[in-house]
Amino acid sequence: MTASNEPSPGPRAPRIPIARMRSLYRLDAVSQRLAKLQQQEHDGLRCTYERMLEKGADRFQVKPAGLPAMDYLYDELPNFHDALDDVKRQIALCQDSRDALEIMPILLLGPPGVGKTHSRARSPSCWAPAWASSR
Repeated sequence: MTASNEPSPGPRAPRIPIARMRSLYRLDAVSQRLAKLQQQEHDGLRCTYERMLEKGADRFQVKPAGLPAMDYLYDELPNFHDALDDVKRQIALCQDSRDALEIMPILLLGPPGVGKTHSRARSPSCWAPAWASSR
């Protein structure tokens, strides 16, 4: 109870991510470019265009509904404030735009014992590269 005898607010309800389908390119433009390629040239580009047409332009996109609680990470990972700031900035930019969340890979350098492995273990799994989740 607070001083005004009103109940204090409880824990925040978890936010639900926003999901939608997004078109990444125009299929008609890819078809036109594929038709303009010479038969014997640009095999790699031809394969790429054909695969684009095969897969289609629509992709499922999930955006975070809010900034995650990261204050505990700043306390636990004092050597990586710059990296945490960068992740937080990318999430905030994603929220304010139509773009999907794309965290750029972060290379952690430092001598043994600085906390590189610990930071990976404590960071949310969505930040980790695909190879790290197979460990």
